[in-house]
Amino acid sequence: MPEYSSFLRSIRIRYISGLLVFALASAAVMFALNRVNSYRHEVDALSGNFVIFARDLRNATNFAETTGTAWRSETRDALAAAARGHSERLTSEI
Repeated sequence: MPEYSSFLRSIRIRYISGLLVFALASAAVMFALNRVNSYRHEVDALSGNFVIFARDLRNATNFAETTGTAWRSETRDALAAAARGHSERLTSEI
């Protein structure tokens, strides 16, 4: 009978150690996937910021290209305020 008991004990130890190894491997995989997900969110946020910056830069370029033909003494203040707004937006994003 003692041999039978040691056999069951060895099976239990192998079973518990197998569960422990599986739990540790699962935790490592979940940690790695969480880090990858965080990195993906950072990349998405950065690409969104690039899109916003490119849009504001395009708007400022269009403004600069059309200002030469639209510049008159009566539109001077409005154009200066618009130029200041473009400059502040671009400066804040950089």
